[in-house]
Amino acid sequence: MTNVQVKNVPPEIHAILRDRAAENHQSLQEFILETLINSAEMPTNKEIFERLRSDMAELHGDRPPVTRQDILDAIDEGRAGR
Repeated sequence: MTNVQVKNVPPEIHAILRDRAAENHQSLQEFILETLINSAEMPTNKEIFERLRSDMAELHGDRPPVTRQDILDAIDEGRAGR
């Protein structure tokens, strides 16, 4: 494995991380490594939206996307039918 060194960590942040590590019965290094792994495995908002866009394109093919106006028209139609 490679190493990562973080410099200039504010003392209050170091204290929070140290306390959280202790609460989890982990060393600070174990806690930070686990936190980094969890963060890296979580998709970013951009990745989520790209995946959604791709999935929607697969589902709907060349059909045009639903617009805001389409939604508002459908709401108005539903209300008129009451």
